[in-house]
Amino acid sequence: MVNIVGHGSPPSQVAGFPCQFCFTLFQRRRFCVFSNRIAKHMRLDCDPTTIYAALLDNRYTGVIHKSDLLNQNPYNTYQKVGAPPGPIANAGAAALEAALHPATTDYLFFVAKAEGGGHVFSATRAAHEKAVLAYRHAKHKAG
Repeated sequence: MVNIVGHGSPPSQVAGFPCQFCFTLFQRRRFCVFSNRIAKHMRLDCDPTTIYAALLDNRYTGVIHKSDLLNQNPYNTYQKVGAPPGPIANAGAAALEAALHPATTDYLFFVAKAEGGGHVFSATRAAHEKAVLAYRHAKHKAG
């Protein structure tokens, strides 16, 4: 069984949802992505764990750099397979519930929508890369 507290923590503090139902749906889908990735022995590639690793190493500058992604800290899930060795934040009740009862999907990836208010979930790397490009393009366009 996956470490539920550690699995429940990255990141419980997500903002920008128009309602609690939307946040709960996101939580359940997000944990499904994490569960699916762990079942396939994939890295989680989770930005909040990478930020936490950089914070532990006293090197976070407010932006994730390539050097952060390459950092061998055990909390950096871009380098380590599976859940981080411990929680990175205090998981709230909704996060713990979602970790215990994730949605059932084939999603393996998600990225925030540049305009806020949700995420784009994808089952394939190609679809995810398209969503990431759209996110970057929108962020660049917004300045």
